[in-house]
Amino acid sequence: MKIVKAGWEFIDRPPRAGRMKAIETAGRLCYKSESKISAASAPKFVRNLILHHHDAMLEHGDYVFRIKDQGVYKAVAEGMQMLRDATGMAPNLIMTDINGRPIISGNIRAWRELLQANAGIAYYFAGHIDDNYRFDLPEYESVDPDPRIEEMSYIELEGRERMAHYRMGVKFTCDRGISHEFVRHRQFAFAQESTRYCNYASGKFGSEITVVSPSQFGEDCYWAGTSWEDWESVCISAEHAYKRMMERYCTAQEARVVLPTSTKTELIMTGNLYAWKHFFDLRALEKTGPAHPQAKEIALPALEGFRDIFPDIFAEERA
Repeated sequence: MKIVKAGWEFIDRPPRAGRMKAIETAGRLCYKSESKISAASAPKFVRNLILHHHDAMLEHGDYVFRIKDQGVYKAVAEGMQMLRDATGMAPNLIMTDINGRPIISGNIRAWRELLQANAGIAYYFAGHIDDNYRFDLPEYESVDPDPRIEEMSYIELEGRERMAHYRMGVKFTCDRGISHEFVRHRQFAFAQESTRYCNYASGKFGSEITVVSPSQFGEDCYWAGTSWEDWESVCISAEHAYKRMMERYCTAQEARVVLPTSTKTELIMTGNLYAWKHFFDLRALEKTGPAHPQAKEIALPALEGFRDIFPDIFAEERA
């Protein structure tokens, strides 16, 4: 059995929107197949996601567009409302008009939903969206980019625009219990290491499970020594039971029932800065009550990372 500490890191998101690399990184994390990533692997991987209707992973890539014509912006806003009225829902796209700069953004899944709705407003954007995201939508094959629409990079966003349209990705290494808390933040896109498909009894994982050390059993706790021994003993017993089940030809999804809550998982979360501020309010700054110690253990350092990049936005967010 391997014991690791919890941690976090930013996900590499190149400066231009439509981040195909981020989508592949998130998708392959679920199966722990990152070793298959190459300089040319992302387009094929993304197409396979679309063909197999694994749309959730598409939420880790996005487009940001500036609408240079107020008439078009009004038409798009009205078209989105018509979709809501007709279907009860609309693609999860965010629109702002701050200081006379109309901007619309959203993840690749949301843009595909707009195209699939075949709404008239979809034609404003279709020509700007990469063929790899719409290869299965032949009605948009010959659509030219609309000159009244301009793709933006994150560095072009100003002031309050960044809160709505600037999306950051973070990979947390934590135990399954903390991941269950983090995925309650529904404004994010998620990708998580799957115990259904990862066979920890195989050589790929060193034929052992990996658990996250519980920070609350640290030196400051007078009963830490005994509790640590109890925790470690239970985890070792769980590993033995898991391996026995796999030896008896159980599948990974069957054998996972004996895995402890401490089982290590990797979780990618992608969201805009509004979503991250709310996340840190709860998991780092405890504005709604005490956070779990193991959540705060990684949320606070992550907040410091955000403060380094966005000092004007997160500077006041201190514990």
